[in-house]
Amino acid sequence: MLVVTLGVYALIITSDPDAAPAYLWLPVLGLAITAVIGSMRGEICMTGETLRLRAFPFWTFTIPVNRIQAVEVTSVDAFADFLGIGLRIGQGGAVGIIMRSGPALAITADSAKRYIMVLPEPEKWQERILESRAADI
Repeated sequence: MLVVTLGVYALIITSDPDAAPAYLWLPVLGLAITAVIGSMRGEICMTGETLRLRAFPFWTFTIPVNRIQAVEVTSVDAFADFLGIGLRIGQGGAVGIIMRSGPALAITADSAKRYIMVLPEPEKWQERILESRAADI
């Protein structure tokens, strides 16, 4: 995004140098968008009987453990499965918190809503969620 906005700005100032101050907002916008995208990260935490998935700094999904129907370990190709990185909507309406390709945790809630999050060790989270579910039953 930064390269695109800087490229457009460069084209503008080379064609009309007097217009450069009027279009200074373009590289500033590019820097701002790059900073926001660069600060995004996925976080998962479990507090008591609640699982929280976050696409920091904007979105948080809170799922009560007793509403989780299935927890699976899967593999995600960010661009083939979700057409990119960040908070994405995949096939079947699955909500993906995808910061890279790799092993992921797929959580299905009782509303048939599916959440997929790429994690370094999804097996450990799967075990932890299943243990919490078993204790809740």
